[in-house]
Amino acid sequence: MSELQAQAGKAETALEEARRTLRRLDRKAQQAKAADEARRELARVQRVADAKRRNATSKVVTALGIPADFEKAYRAAGSRCVGLRWTLLAAVGQVESGHGRNVGPSSAGAKGPMQFMAPTFAAYGVDGDGDGVIDVWDPEDAIFSAARYLCASGLDDAKQDSAARDRDALFAYNRADWYVDLVLSAEQAILSKMG
Repeated sequence: MSELQAQAGKAETALEEARRTLRRLDRKAQQAKAADEARRELARVQRVADAKRRNATSKVVTALGIPADFEKAYRAAGSRCVGLRWTLLAAVGQVESGHGRNVGPSSAGAKGPMQFMAPTFAAYGVDGDGDGVIDVWDPEDAIFSAARYLCASGLDDAKQDSAARDRDALFAYNRADWYVDLVLSAEQAILSKMG
């Protein structure tokens, strides 16, 4: 019986040591999780600060009232598919964030100058500036991603009437008729400035 008691004592000691080890590991896991969350928050704050910095340095505005770097990206991304016009893409940018002038997440959680929800950006995000990083806050990435999303949402459908195609793609971008009308009006304002 005493050998059994000795083994039970050893098992109890080993069990207590395992519990202490688990508590230490749990504390370390909590610290690692907190560090990871802090790292993600720091990265988010940095992206917002970078977007604000880019906005502050993007003071050169074209005759159309669009920051020059945004207009350049709209024009480049506007040729991504048959039905996409750079002016339509610019109109989306105007409505969504005033071409990056209104940065920060929306009340719905949309982010960046083209106001993407996280799952949509995960599916359609593009490295528009070729820096190896796909970032919702980077204007070129956001603009090229919006072009990809609009093309995938019907603008690349050559069989459909262009006006219907525009409305369908814009409705996919933001499911509200008022939004579609607002973007189309913004595009008309851009076109009228072009003469």
